Amino acid sequence: MSTALHTILENFQQRRPLRAGSLIITIYGDALMPRGGEVWLGSLINVLEPFGLNPRLTRTAVFRLTQDDWLQAKPIGRRSYYQVTESGRTSFTQAFKRIYASASPDWHGEWTVAMLSMLDNDERRLLRQKLSWLGFGQVGPQTMMHPSANVTDVEKILRNNDLQDKVMLIHGLNNGDKVTPAMLDQIKTCWDLESLGQDYQMFLDMFQPLLHELNDCSINDEQAFQARTLLIHEYRRIMLKDPFLPDELLCANWNGRAARQLCANLYQQLWQAAERYISSQLETADGPLPAANQKFLRRFGGLQK
Repeated sequence: MSTALHTILENFQQRRPLRAGSLIITIYGDALMPRGGEVWLGSLINVLEPFGLNPRLTRTAVFRLTQDDWLQAKPIGRRSYYQVTESGRTSFTQAFKRIYASASPDWHGEWTVAMLSMLDNDERRLLRQKLSWLGFGQVGPQTMMHPSANVTDVEKILRNNDLQDKVMLIHGLNNGDKVTPAMLDQIKTCWDLESLGQDYQMFLDMFQPLLHELNDCSINDEQAFQARTLLIHEYRRIMLKDPFLPDELLCANWNGRAARQLCANLYQQLWQAAERYISSQLETADGPLPAANQKFLRRFGGLQK
């Protein structure tokens, strides 16, 4: 095992609490969704043990993900298989299409504003969380906004939570200059980009040594799976906090760009060996996992064989 990968894996294993559910979500989104989204629990337990997750911890985490409507159980005989729910698929699709994007979204000065004043406290708390996952920033207690929101995703969240008749969405273009000093000041108020930049720097410091080592030596299929899983796991943790703002609204030396490029470069080097390991170790009720779909090959602008 490379020195850099050993350090990354050890760093994960020593975290307390060890968030098994979060790592399982990463594996479902990165490895299993492109192959149908189902796996035998026993095979999942086996591939998770080298990450420091014992069988009891994995079973408990999977049970909780089932309670939270991420997964649904499919018992067959003495074996249990777990499939992503429809709600889980929606959440995975929204999050992971940002994670595997090759660049920041194009922007022409448009903004989307969500007015939450007609919601009760519980509804407002729920919608704030879900819009935050889409990158919306909070302007005031009852108002959120984003400069490049995917309106389809926003409307789907409103429909799925029966809030489409209680929330006003306003779409418009900024008059005059596309970027103004007032706009940049407002961005600093709505989003904590300084803290986010520090997270990206930690990601760069963690994974740049691995990229350098892979240029000089190879790793086996299991290690490639571990490296790819932790790469996406760490990147996903940051991306969930990243509002995915257009480049025009970010500083010239924004290190999120370098982190995205590093993640794409490492993924390109790791994906084929990791896929071989996934095919050899994980099972569905019908036997081996099916091949990854074509969407998988479009990650980070296109994976090269």
